Amino acid sequence: MEPSKQALPFGHSAGLLGLGILAVSTGALLVRLADCPPLTKAAWRTGLAALILVPFAWRETSSRIQTPLPWKPCLLAGALMALHFAAWITSLETLSVASSVLLVNTTPLFVLLLSPAISGEARNPRMLLGILLGFGGAALLPISTGLGGGSPLGAILAILGAVAWAGYALVGKRLATRLPLLKYLALTYGAATIVLILLAVANGDSLLPPDQGTLLALIALALIPQLVGHSLLNHSIRRLPTGVVSLAVLLEPVFATLLAAIFLSELPPTAVYWAAPLILGGIAISTQQERSLP
Repeated sequence: MEPSKQALPFGHSAGLLGLGILAVSTGALLVRLADCPPLTKAAWRTGLAALILVPFAWRETSSRIQTPLPWKPCLLAGALMALHFAAWITSLETLSVASSVLLVNTTPLFVLLLSPAISGEARNPRMLLGILLGFGGAALLPISTGLGGGSPLGAILAILGAVAWAGYALVGKRLATRLPLLKYLALTYGAATIVLILLAVANGDSLLPPDQGTLLALIALALIPQLVGHSLLNHSIRRLPTGVVSLAVLLEPVFATLLAAIFLSELPPTAVYWAAPLILGGIAISTQQERSLP
């Protein structure tokens, strides 16, 4: 049975989405604090989260009627997640936190382009206006941080990460009616980990953290932005329109930039204060439509 969007009050679902955004916003900071190759960081992030979820996923499915696993969609979702983290975490090697996190959160534009073909979600003027307004506000951030003076490859990788996350979100939306949430997360996190380990080995990267500080940062990376953050975002994707979730995630660049300013001395650009009202306005327009749904 498809999870009903009315199963939880709108305010409850929006609150969980907000908590998920706050959690994922710590990701860039923790990536910077971990002193190891990007693919190693990505593999630890998904791998440890998968190991923690396995027993809970097993318990969740033991009380349900067993159905054949949709292996191909799960593997596709895992591969897209692996591509997302591999590309985005690598982009942080050459771009500022503000620029990298903003670019990887251009996801709504790609969701808008892909959703009619993949999930059947129709484009509508209000959703389009909300996404364009939020995306336009967010675009002020890379302009102010001098993205043009950074690494073109880093920018391309961050955008590639955005495209991969859009595909992952749309595939996950389709799997919502076929798998319990924890089982889906354990499978996709596990699949992503296998892909990332293979990429790291092929690249000659060590999978072992070089020091205790890096180990602690990797554990926190798996627990906070991945296990809490992305799991709540997956929960939200099942109960809210994909476009609303993707648009709300545009708040991540603001929070991530502020964390970078506090802990990494990367001061947020003045444009953050201009961009935030536009981003929040775009979210308000989209969620106003959600409140009007029967």
